[in-house]
Amino acid sequence: MCFYANSNSKAKVAKEDIYCFKVLKELKKGIVSPIRCGYKWEIDKLHIEKYFEMVSDYHDEVNNGFHVLRNLEQARKFANDFPRSAKVFLVMIPKGALYHKNSTQYCSNQLVIKTKLQ
Repeated sequence: MCFYANSNSKAKVAKEDIYCFKVLKELKKGIVSPIRCGYKWEIDKLHIEKYFEMVSDYHDEVNNGFHVLRNLEQARKFANDFPRSAKVFLVMIPKGALYHKNSTQYCSNQLVIKTKLQ
């Protein structure tokens, strides 16, 4: 999932916790992203992306960060693009985290996986 910010977009600081949705896969080795398969997720752990502020000059694309969906219905549709092991999780961008926002997604430097929804 790519994240495209508005032109010349600067990251915002979350003034409160932001709840959103992420599609992840449950495998025997743990919870992983269907896109970034080598990254292991843990529930209720603060995950930090240290290279978050890299934005492409050509496409207004945030190259690093945790990509999440703002809408549950969109998350369910995205999960259907993957095998049965893809599930929708409720996630939280914690207060104080940096994030970008567009019409369908957030991209943040911090994320906490809260619970599986489906």
